[in-house]
Amino acid sequence: LTGGFPYARPRFQLDHVSLAIALAGLGMGGGGGGIIGGIADAQLGYGTAAWSVYVGAYAHGFELVSESPVDASARQLRLGGEYAFAMGASRFGVAIELYRQREALRNGDDQADTDGFAGGLKLSITSPEFR
Repeated sequence: LTGGFPYARPRFQLDHVSLAIALAGLGMGGGGGGIIGGIADAQLGYGTAAWSVYVGAYAHGFELVSESPVDASARQLRLGGEYAFAMGASRFGVAIELYRQREALRNGDDQADTDGFAGGLKLSITSPEFR
């Protein structure tokens, strides 16, 4: 889930190369108002069971239509690497990611934009119990 907006992100694997793609949309309306939104995400990776490196990007946008429309959008580029430590049949993963993100929020005539760089640390547990 991303902030309450569910989407599926299938991953395609060919030897050591993987490609994950997500697309989703939502829309509803009535009575002079409504909401519409969507998300697109792609990630290309290379690695083994123990390590991986990857690049990815996503974009999402939502608009709430009423007397004064509100729209929010974001775009992100990411570069990351992960190492998975063996713990019996399971693995404990530690990933470091670098991001370039741009966001925009508009409410009627008011607009706020951000553009920045950031980093993140992701922890994961992969277990054969959940395959």
